[in-house]
This record gives sequence, structure tokens and C-alpha cells, in this order.
Amino acid sequence: MIKLNDIQSVKTNTEVIYRNAKIKRYNQVGIPNIEITVKNHTFEKVYLGLNNPDKFIEAMNKSQMM
Repeated sequence: MIKLNDIQSVKTNTEVIYRNAKIKRYNQVGIPNIEITVKNHTFEKVYLGLNNPDKFIEAMNKSQMM
């Protein structure tokens, strides 16, 4: 589980992501389109493949402002 306070940034991704101990990757096929940079975890980044990445980023930005 990642707490909102542990999220440093959320942005779109267009790069191919290779497996790595410091990366978590969650997508069915293709290139994951969201990159989440985290702190206080054994991994540094999480990559997601989402249908609506822009809406996800917008929601995350709103939740971090509160």
C-alpha cells in the first residue's frame, strides 16, 4: 500500500519500462502510461497502464492539494 503522503509525483509515461527491483509495474499489455514516484518504500517508482491516465493524474493532483 502506498500512502498519499508517500507520493512525490505522478506523470504520464511513454517509455518502455523494464523489470527492476526498484520498480513496480502493473499493466496488461503495452507500455504503462502512468509513472508514480514514491518515497519511504523499497521501490522508487510504480508504473500503471490505465484507460484514462489524464483523469487519474487530475484526481491525484486534487487529492494532494487537500
